[in-house]
Amino acid sequence: QESDELPLLARPAAAPRACSSQRRGTMAATETEEVNIKVAVRVRPPNTQEKKKKLNVILTCDPERRKLAIHPPVLKKHFGHRGEDKTYTFDKVFGMYSTQEDVCDTMARPVVNEAIEGFNATLFTYGQTGTGKTYTMEGVVEDETLR
Repeated sequence: QESDELPLLARPAAAPRACSSQRRGTMAATETEEVNIKVAVRVRPPNTQEKKKKLNVILTCDPERRKLAIHPPVLKKHFGHRGEDKTYTFDKVFGMYSTQEDVCDTMARPVVNEAIEGFNATLFTYGQTGTGKTYTMEGVVEDETLR
């Protein structure tokens, strides 16, 4: 007798684990929502070339509210772009002058602790060339305070 059911080829992934403060001492007690992915944004300060050209900063950060805003009026002045401000919300926003320690303690340390506890864990950076990914992940090797 033939069955209309398909054979079970794979089981669904486990449900997301709660990020409870009991399991992760580094997480705030209010951060108990079930998440598998956290997205943070780090805005770097202007580099030497940008300072020489006196380019305007087109972003504002609100780390408390986890928001990043892009301001088109500045873009319009330089590139003819028109439009309204665009605001984006992330799990965490690091402003221009955040430190390596801030980023490490908030984003990397919990992931490393997960791996030490035996959980699968991944930490990676994503962005255009020259935007600070390597600096965010490695700091400045020659300067102990920026590693």
